[in-house]
Amino acid sequence: IGASANYCDHSRWTVTASSSGSSDPALNAIDDYDVSRWSSGRSQDGTDWFKIDFGGLVTMSNLTLTNGNYDPSDYPGKVAVYGSSDGTTFGSAVATVSGSKDQTILTFPPMTVRAIMLKQVGTSNSGHYWSIHEFDSDCAVAANQGSPVACGNQEKWVESASHNNGDASKANDQDLGSRWSTGG
Repeated sequence: IGASANYCDHSRWTVTASSSGSSDPALNAIDDYDVSRWSSGRSQDGTDWFKIDFGGLVTMSNLTLTNGNYDPSDYPGKVAVYGSSDGTTFGSAVATVSGSKDQTILTFPPMTVRAIMLKQVGTSNSGHYWSIHEFDSDCAVAANQGSPVACGNQEKWVESASHNNGDASKANDQDLGSRWSTGG
């Protein structure tokens, strides 16, 4: 794939979340459809997270979390953004801001990352869910993609799914007797 791959293309991204509402999966936050949303499906308590793995290295310095017209108050009480160069290990927060109705905007020094994690860390909006109708950023494909990852090394793959995520790794466990399914 190499550096010419468009890692800023939403269709290449893997999104996961700590929890989701029954009809509000994480993928809804990046589907370019303002009416759909990802929702935590529960009142904010400072423990929820939302993660995007871009599939390759990207550079960014701002992002916007947009809420829809019917739930403009489902913004995070406070949200922190973390970066990861390998998609699994996250350092310290690069920015933390209080959420706001309609849109929450985070700005931070430019960083090159493979993945980001947003953590809802404040409880000032605890009577509401945390929802993201659309995730936007100034994503740019990083010029240097580092060492290529061997696609054949399945032990390093990280599987996730919009439904029944806990069993996603069964799709790649080399056991023909196990499987992943949506569960419904």
